[in-house]
Amino acid sequence: MPSDVFIDGARCLERIRKLYKLWQNTNNEDGTDVLTHENDAIRSADAIIIVRGQKEDDFTYSKTAAMQTWLFGYVMHDVLVVFCQDSVIIFAGSKKINYLKKIESEQNNKENAPRNFNFLVRKDNDEKNFADIIEQIKQSHQGKTLGIFSKDKMDGTFGEQWKDCLSQHSFTTVDISASVGYLLSIKDNEELGLIRKACEITGKLYSKHLKDQVVNTVDSER
Repeated sequence: MPSDVFIDGARCLERIRKLYKLWQNTNNEDGTDVLTHENDAIRSADAIIIVRGQKEDDFTYSKTAAMQTWLFGYVMHDVLVVFCQDSVIIFAGSKKINYLKKIESEQNNKENAPRNFNFLVRKDNDEKNFADIIEQIKQSHQGKTLGIFSKDKMDGTFGEQWKDCLSQHSFTTVDISASVGYLLSIKDNEELGLIRKACEITGKLYSKHLKDQVVNTVDSER
């Protein structure tokens, strides 16, 4: 990762709270569920797993990359994040952990916020850390069902190690892609501002540069 990485701890914690709020069966003001039967799979998850292995094509869309960007502002490889009932586990290399600890500094006792963050640093032999993570998952709610992004791949050594670890246990899985898709579709003021700015830049780029190129290309093919 670049040396000038900045993690907005307050923003990340606020978005983690939104995830927990969605996960913990929050209703609308009129008492109806905010989710529908088409995207409520997250409710059956006892823990939520977000894991990204080795560096992939940055242009390849995945829910994991989208979720990391939404939370951290960056896509991070070889990182495992586990959301448990009362805690968040982040397992990564030492440099990434140093960046991500800014989230913990913003921790408070607000509603829907996890009670603590557990940062684990990757080492040559991660069997003990994986075992600790599994035990914490088993203590989250019923400890049986993992919320995952079923279409995302866990490539590389780190991803394979995590898959091997899971294969030794009898967890069931549920695809939470639709639930997270709903969560990411709701834009806050900061996101709306960035979208407006991107639209303005795109419009100027088209009108001042791309438009003439398109017209010239069309004319040359007549």
